[in-house]
Amino acid sequence: FVHFWTMRFEAKHKYFKRLTAAVGNFINLPYTLAMRHQFLQCYLRLESSEDLNIVEVGKGIDVTTSDLDYLINLQGNEIYCPKWVTVRGVTYKKGSVMAIKPSESILEDDPVFGGVEEVYVVDSCHVYLYVKLFETLYFNKHYASYIIRTTQTHQLVALEEFLSHLPLHAHPSFSNEFCVVPKFRLM
Repeated sequence: FVHFWTMRFEAKHKYFKRLTAAVGNFINLPYTLAMRHQFLQCYLRLESSEDLNIVEVGKGIDVTTSDLDYLINLQGNEIYCPKWVTVRGVTYKKGSVMAIKPSESILEDDPVFGGVEEVYVVDSCHVYLYVKLFETLYFNKHYASYIIRTTQTHQLVALEEFLSHLPLHAHPSFSNEFCVVPKFRLM
């Protein structure tokens, strides 16, 4: 005589049935369902994490505010300049392109992009990126990408001030222009 309860199976099975209908992709369905389930579990685990500043830092050097004049506004005891930093599973390093929240004074609809020049970690938990700003020329609808051009303007930006937490890549397009393809619509 065997006793078992099927309630948990029914609840999980309902999730997979709804996911199958929502995805609409029936090619290699077990793989798709497994990946979506793992993404959900990862999201739920990160959301419930008590330590919101999970920071992993690469090799680098210690710097002081007197070394570089643009670091004067940073308040902190220890300033470290690593080659890369990983925050909640996303790695930021030199050469990446980030979408920055435009200031209130900018009335353009296009986002502002910045190429990462240096990464700074203050007091082992606050991450700042020193970026070289790009001028956004236009949005190319055919390629669903932004066409940008380099400028001589630099800015020190806190990680929380970015429009998206995902780093992007700038692909050479024309003479002095680059093409940035965002993974989703930037607002």
